[in-house]
Amino acid sequence: MSLEIRQAVKKYQSVHALDHAQLEIARGQIGALLGASGSGKTTLLHAIAGLVRLDSGTIRWNSATWQDGKTFVAPEKRKVGMVFQDFALFPHLTAQQNIEFGLRAHHWPRSKMTERVDELLALVHLKEYRTRFPHELSGGQKQRVAVARALAPAPSLLLMDESLSSLDASLRRALQDELRTLFHQLSITVVMVTHDPQEAMAMADYLVVMDKGQAVAHGSSSDLYHRPLNVAMAQLLGPCTLWEGHIAHYDDAYATVQANKLSFRLPLADPVSGNRVTLCLRPESISIPSNAKLNDHVVMPVDVISARFEHGRYLVQAQSPAGLTVFYSDHPPSDRTEVTFNPAQCAILPATP
Repeated sequence: MSLEIRQAVKKYQSVHALDHAQLEIARGQIGALLGASGSGKTTLLHAIAGLVRLDSGTIRWNSATWQDGKTFVAPEKRKVGMVFQDFALFPHLTAQQNIEFGLRAHHWPRSKMTERVDELLALVHLKEYRTRFPHELSGGQKQRVAVARALAPAPSLLLMDESLSSLDASLRRALQDELRTLFHQLSITVVMVTHDPQEAMAMADYLVVMDKGQAVAHGSSSDLYHRPLNVAMAQLLGPCTLWEGHIAHYDDAYATVQANKLSFRLPLADPVSGNRVTLCLRPESISIPSNAKLNDHVVMPVDVISARFEHGRYLVQAQSPAGLTVFYSDHPPSDRTEVTFNPAQCAILPATP
């Protein structure tokens, strides 16, 4: 039981908005489509909703085919909930009336509609705001009303199009946690579009990276964060250390890597194509060593270039024998210090052209 998209193609004149894009999101998961502007993520979301008709390809939801070479199911028959970037609340309707709107369209009886609206207002913590108009609500409250309205007809699939992007950073982080908990509580499948990697990784169970109309990578946030496919994806998903190097030689399941003036061994099950590589380490994988020395760790000196305080710790940039190095520190580091890392946490990526 899942959302399945195969060979999705959508062209606008000579531009491929979608170029044989493929993905599958399991029922009950929160999936995020992540990519830069123009990567195809919003076009794909609108195709799932039925707002865009593919030139070719297949969209299936559970056992139903929504589009293929012969079939196209109209948006109103897909029973999909959608939350838009600007929330699209009706300014002349109260919070309660906005939530009721979709239920009226589905001809719910008054008693059942009242019960459903009460339930949703409680779920999104807005019971005391039911008679407020959108201009009387904060950004976060508008977001909750928009989500409640989309959930009102009890869709099994909810689509969110950059729905948190207009909120300030602290409110956005709070709502990420709140909505993730709510969606899992309801066991609803969610597909969200975002250009913010932190938002995607905070909310999603399953991450799809879009580029040039294709789904170029998919998997759990943790897998893609620590094992990106290439340098561009590594940089998209957050701060990282990238060292240019080459494989000096292989030894059983290990490879000896030379990165500038630093040489070390790391586990490598299969030889890579060519000797030139890019090594990727996340800031969490590099630290200032304690007194205890670990045999499998590499220790190297660094000269600190900058230290920026963020989220309760310092993000440090330093020059090391291997090249520019990025790591976290609980305290402001001295100008010259040592850092340590476990080579097993290095991701080996294709060399930068």
